[in-house]
Amino acid sequence: MKTAPADIQPNAGVVALDLLTDNEDAIISACHSNKARDMGFAPGVTVRMLRRRSSELAVVVAVADARFMVSRAVAQQILVARGVTAIREDQANE
Repeated sequence: MKTAPADIQPNAGVVALDLLTDNEDAIISACHSNKARDMGFAPGVTVRMLRRRSSELAVVVAVADARFMVSRAVAQQILVARGVTAIREDQANE
């Protein structure tokens, strides 16, 4: 997945990562967790929610070519912009 400009428009619908629905793409606008930042959750990076269940204490997300199980506490510290068109590598190569 490719990164997007860091200056995301404020009206893009910024929410915490744990509020995305399954298979929803978004772009990270801010990350307030050092641990998550070390794993690649940086502003401008596209993220996809793979699994979000209300009965589970963690969510599963994809960042670039990796999949992560992230606790809800950490996911709440990652802010993402909804409704921003994300360009994935397979689409960019067409």
